[in-house]
Amino acid sequence: MKFISFIFTFCILFMTKHSYADPTSSWNVVKKSDGIQIETRKETGSEYHSFRASMTLETNLENIVTELKKVDQYPDWFAFTKSAFLIQQSKNEQTVLIESNFPWPYQNEYMEYHMVFLRESDGSVHLNLEGISKSNDSKQGLYPLKKAKGYIKLFPLPSETKKETKIVYLFHSEPRQKIPTWLINPMIHEMPFQTFLALRKRLSSK
Repeated sequence: MKFISFIFTFCILFMTKHSYADPTSSWNVVKKSDGIQIETRKETGSEYHSFRASMTLETNLENIVTELKKVDQYPDWFAFTKSAFLIQQSKNEQTVLIESNFPWPYQNEYMEYHMVFLRESDGSVHLNLEGISKSNDSKQGLYPLKKAKGYIKLFPLPSETKKETKIVYLFHSEPRQKIPTWLINPMIHEMPFQTFLALRKRLSSK
């Protein structure tokens, strides 16, 4: 009886421990160059990895917010963006439709995003990105991403000589088409890396 009681207690503790475990794997640095760091990880319930990119820009936070609100200009700097259209916009929210470029022989896919700018008491800004599922509704022969979600966080950094802002971009998505993971996961870091390079260049020229 003591042995059975021990096994029962062990099973309860094991189940309790794992029921509160982190549902995702740890982050792995896959690229670190030009002041940009890209990490990826495997998400529970998905074959496609997510990424987290970070860098520091020599500009104030409001300049970045301004660029993020210029939706029609996303194709100029947001990597792999074919087109972007503003559906609705207010002071702290906007809904946009973005078509993303996909590698041949696959078709481009689009997603409607609800974007909310949250300003924190410490001066930081969190931009939540939520893909609005449209099932299999097609637009001009294209289909929406299966899912997409993430955020962009902006943190003003204290400096006596210049204005600096740390930007963190986290994102996870799944394509509607059956694209093999070996084609996407090893190259997923290129999207945020190219985006950050273009954003830095864009802001430095202003």
